[in-house]
Amino acid sequence: MAISKHSAAIKSNGEGWTWGEGSLGQLGNNATDDKSTPVSVSGSHVFAAIFTGDEFSLGLKANGEVWSWGEN
Repeated sequence: MAISKHSAAIKSNGEGWTWGEGSLGQLGNNATDDKSTPVSVSGSHVFAAIFTGDEFSLGLKANGEVWSWGEN
């Protein structure tokens, strides 16, 4: 099992935030650099849950849609 090198959180308004290794776009901020402080996931998404994998992230939107970014 791979260990994620980035983290994610959801603010009370549903905004997704990520930080850590971003070399493959797994932070979802349209960039490929690492971030030591949280950055907003691009777009106007309202997430109910957000998960991180080894080199990707998944977001479950409040409307039931599933989004992924990074090395899919």
